[in-house]
Amino acid sequence: MLFRALGLTPDGVPVFLYVDEIPQWGAGHVAALTGYDIVRDYPVKDGEEFRPLGETTRAEAAAFLTRYLQLRLGR
Repeated sequence: MLFRALGLTPDGVPVFLYVDEIPQWGAGHVAALTGYDIVRDYPVKDGEEFRPLGETTRAEAAAFLTRYLQLRLGR
């Protein structure tokens, strides 16, 4: 929804540990949202991790929306 709200186009392939688990149709969407710092990876001991098969928590959804609003409001 945030991807569409920003009027983005799919952009490349994100660089995450579990990038192979992101459906091919969604990889460019995740990469575009990562480029705008809306979607972030999780720091882990051996690098960065993105959980494409995990469920989004309320806290994560709130963070996505906050970053989206900050981007839209120019903050």
